[in-house]
This record gives sequence, structure tokens and C-alpha cells, in this order.
Amino acid sequence: MANTDLLNRVATQLVEPQIKPFAFLAGSYLPQHWVFTTESGSSTLIIEKDGTSGGVLNASPTPDVTVEWTDTQLNAALTVALTNGDRTSVPHDPPPRVKAHTKKGQTALSLLGDRIGL
Repeated sequence: MANTDLLNRVATQLVEPQIKPFAFLAGSYLPQHWVFTTESGSSTLIIEKDGTSGGVLNASPTPDVTVEWTDTQLNAALTVALTNGDRTSVPHDPPPRVKAHTKKGQTALSLLGDRIGL
């Protein structure tokens, strides 16, 4: 996923406002590294221990969650999440391959995955 600008917007506008106020409660589940991989590359969504979030180019060597999807589908899902748009407009064929690598990643995925269109 070469579009780290879009991932940064999701991090700062969608994820961070939901996590940061509760970071003191969610401390055992943070930090989180979610790797998004598409045909054009990988980017990582990082949620720090204090709830601040951002996106960086390349894959984290220690992901909590990995998501593999096409550029078109991932960009559509993230854009719809940001705009609170129609989720049925995101093509899900093929479906994303999503894997939690850690227990804290599985918990976060169950709480945030739907919010970002997974």
C-alpha cells in the first residue's frame, strides 16, 4: 500500500480519536502495529502506547495484525471509513486476508476492524 497519506488520515482522524481518550485503560493492548499489504507495497499503521497513531511506509517486522487486499479495495474501504460512507460500495471479491498475530492484535481487530472496513 503506497498510499501512506490515506493511512495517516485514518490513523489521525478515525483511530486516534477513539483510542487516545482511553489509552490508560487500553495500555496492555498497546502499542499496535497493523501491516497493510497490496500489490504496490506495504505500510504500517502504528498506534502508540499513549494512543497517538500514524502510518509509515513499509511493513513492521513485528505486526499484531496483517491485512492483504488489492489497492483498489483497501483504498475504497479506508476512504469509506473516513467519510462514513456506504460500506456496501467497497468491493469484497476477493475478500481481504486478515490475520491477527498476537492476542492483543486479535482483541483490537475485533474492536476496530469493522470501523475501518475489514
